Amino acid sequence: MTAIPTTPSQLAEAQALLDRLIAEHSPGHALQREFQTDPGIYQLELERIWRRGWLFAGHTCQVKRPGDYFVFDVDTDSLIVIRGDDDRIHTLHNTCRHRGMKVCQAQSGHVTRIVCPYHQWSYARSGALMACGGMDMDGDLDRRDFGLHRVLTREVGGLIFVCL
Repeated sequence: MTAIPTTPSQLAEAQALLDRLIAEHSPGHALQREFQTDPGIYQLELERIWRRGWLFAGHTCQVKRPGDYFVFDVDTDSLIVIRGDDDRIHTLHNTCRHRGMKVCQAQSGHVTRIVCPYHQWSYARSGALMACGGMDMDGDLDRRDFGLHRVLTREVGGLIFVCL
């Protein structure tokens, strides 16, 4: 399997391939295999489509009570869609700010706090850092700087949308 391009020159190569494939495509015929299998085209699609607009994540019935959550993945981004104590729906990156571990291992469930299984950093349902599993919270660490990263979230008619 070819590595997914990340450098500007690799993305330029992927764009050149995409341009060539589009130019060679005959209307009424199937798309060439590379449209679905090329890692470069996949990366361009992620950046230009999936990471630029609003994505349907789920339905409000999946998070009826404060603390109810489900995990929603977009490529390598794992997100937690959770109903907060304020009864609003929040979306948070499912990544501990300490060592990058996924904090919600189950696909859905109910939590009173979000606790990282690695070093037990715990977060409120809003994503705010509450405690740092054995670390001194009175030192240089400002817990306001280490909450789970938030994602734009909107509810429309019971449907939940997120924007990365």
